[in-house]
Amino acid sequence: MLGMSLPKMSEFAGTVEALAGAVARRADGECDDFAARTLAGAVIGVIMAAALPQAAEPGADPAARFDAALAQLEAGLPLQVPVSGH
Repeated sequence: MLGMSLPKMSEFAGTVEALAGAVARRADGECDDFAARTLAGAVIGVIMAAALPQAAEPGADPAARFDAALAQLEAGLPLQVPVSGH
């Protein structure tokens, strides 16, 4: 899988499963496993993308980048990110 070794992929899968379990509990069983895993994978993916060193502007606050990444996910992952305050 694009350079991801099997042990790393299983670690990622374990993280997705853990977050999916939390999502399912939060939804009181009102979501299926596939939906919970999909949401968990998307959340983890945007956080991973925001954590990449090349995603950081000099002096950028990592927490603010994570918030922005999750806001972009919540907005449906638009490719044109609106400027804050507009």
